[in-house]
Amino acid sequence: MGKAKSIITKITNRLKKLGYDCKRSHGYRYSSAFVSKNGQYVYISADDDREKVLIRTAENEQDFTGGQNNFANVDLEGNNFSEALVLVEKLIKRGVRNA
Repeated sequence: MGKAKSIITKITNRLKKLGYDCKRSHGYRYSSAFVSKNGQYVYISADDDREKVLIRTAENEQDFTGGQNNFANVDLEGNNFSEALVLVEKLIKRGVRNA
């Protein structure tokens, strides 16, 4: 499994345990996911060359341009994704209309 795929899979698995709906997509060197809860969407993207994950609000599962770009550090070796998880929860609570 590539680095990006592993990052997105681990983040979305944790979010699913918290009651979020997650729809993942994996490419050759990148992976992404739309995460939703209570009608609010967040887009998450990672690639094999970066240590940060792109996270932004989205209007729906087809909105790849979304709101303002935010970046969260991830530590795949240390299995630490807390910064990304906190940012997703913050953006979901804020919602796309208020981002």
